[in-house]
Amino acid sequence: MTFLEFLQSNDLYALSGFLMFAHAAQGYGYVTTIPAFYGLWWITPELLNGYMQMSFREELEKFYDPKSEFFQQIRGTWVRAVVTAIVGGAADVVKRTTTMLPEGYQKIWTTIAEKDGLDVRYGVEILDQGIDRQLDDPSAPVRIKYRQKGKNEVIEEEYDFLIYSAPHAHAKNFVKDVAIQEESIFSSLKSFVLATTLYSSEPVLDYTDSARRPIMYEADKMSGPSHDGSWYADRWDDLIFGQPIPGRQTRVGYQFYENYCQGGDMMCNSDRTPNEGGAMESSERALRQFRGELERQNVSGVNTLRQYPWPYFHHFPQEAVQEGKVWDLLEMQGQRKTWWIGASACFESVHDVTNYNLMILRRSAKKPRSPKKWLWVKHMHPGAQVPKQMSAGQKYMYPDSDGAGERMEPWQMETWTTTCGALMV
Repeated sequence: MTFLEFLQSNDLYALSGFLMFAHAAQGYGYVTTIPAFYGLWWITPELLNGYMQMSFREELEKFYDPKSEFFQQIRGTWVRAVVTAIVGGAADVVKRTTTMLPEGYQKIWTTIAEKDGLDVRYGVEILDQGIDRQLDDPSAPVRIKYRQKGKNEVIEEEYDFLIYSAPHAHAKNFVKDVAIQEESIFSSLKSFVLATTLYSSEPVLDYTDSARRPIMYEADKMSGPSHDGSWYADRWDDLIFGQPIPGRQTRVGYQFYENYCQGGDMMCNSDRTPNEGGAMESSERALRQFRGELERQNVSGVNTLRQYPWPYFHHFPQEAVQEGKVWDLLEMQGQRKTWWIGASACFESVHDVTNYNLMILRRSAKKPRSPKKWLWVKHMHPGAQVPKQMSAGQKYMYPDSDGAGERMEPWQMETWTTTCGALMV
């Protein structure tokens, strides 16, 4: 079912207006069409708790000076306690939800690479099907052929395994030996287009004029595919990160496409990245639509500087979710000398990509094994939730140091004991 259908069937339709904004504004699809699986992944009780705390604070700030003694007493944990009692969700103290890193997330990755001494190489062009995992020989290394920027020499290197974070839908273009199981999963992936346009203009009425708002959203244009390509959001970075200069302003406009092929053949190809100069091929259709909307909203002196129609939010459609492709991908992690990570495997957000990686790391970590003992499953309790491969009368191993009464991690034991009535013999 779609996210909207989920809300309707669970008496949560009153939230649909707010969630229409909270989901679509980030480029994650319309609540009317996106599978409920992704809506529930992104819109958590903690997120709603945070939004409520921010709204509560904003209302209080209308009546009390944020620096006053009274406001200092009721802020923080008091606001969080009230909100948590109303909506639930274990969120931390939240003042504002729309915060940004001044230098972007890129600063985090470059700092990690610097501090940990990681071998990060730029300007690398993997040859077509230049990754050969040599799957016919489990002990053989993974071979990679590539060219360095500005050079014709083909470099060949060998590695123990492959961690692939690029869009999985295009893996067959670079990985020579994509298996049938892998292709059956990756071919189901779909994506959107989130187009950002850098432009300049005169101040916009009720936005960047005397109103001086840093961000603009138009919620009505986030309701469904009929609004594909609309100018639904805008960002004025000068006001966010510094002091704007009077006169013409440079801003970033946003357009979202669920059915992105309407933007032309260029947008229909989702295997696109910026070129060596940092630019990306523009869509004239998308630019015409963008300029047309600005004109209808009486934005004057428009000069479009550069457009980036990003392929965005690779995800599984409803049919693939119901077929279990998300979990099939998770279960094949580490097989065939490969870990498939990145947004294609989970969700297009730094938070989710990082946590998915940590989960894969925990699942794949090889922990020291203590002497194994047999675990005899004597009987099953009615209604016990156990793996389908487990049945009474079979034997299973577990590490002695963890104790028979605790739920084991996947690398320690394939099941747990207490709910199965298991006895050690």
